[in-house]
Amino acid sequence: MDYKQRARNFVQLRDNKPEIGTVLVAKNGDEVPLYTQYKWDPEVEEETRIIFANAAIDEEATGWYLTDGGRGLKCLILPGSQDVLVKRNNGMSNGLAAHKLRVLRHTPTGSALICEVIYE
Repeated sequence: MDYKQRARNFVQLRDNKPEIGTVLVAKNGDEVPLYTQYKWDPEVEEETRIIFANAAIDEEATGWYLTDGGRGLKCLILPGSQDVLVKRNNGMSNGLAAHKLRVLRHTPTGSALICEVIYE
């Protein structure tokens, strides 16, 4: 595939985020790290945990894949899936990783995906 075709594919993928039901994996099939952040929620006056992965278009522009880098689209993990992840990790929210995520919906702004973890 030449450079111009890759550029066209990249633009098409960028403009068409993964569809609902899409299963995202790392291109090499390995687990990818999940990141944990805490954000203050003034409505409940406590910190809210956010666990997410990143998805990006690969260099060949063949599709969306989970990545271990900070660039790309955030894949926010549903709170219920977060609880299962932490429970399976001995109650710890650091050092989390996943093989597969299923896209459940897009955020209203389109800047992130809402996903669940798929366990094998």
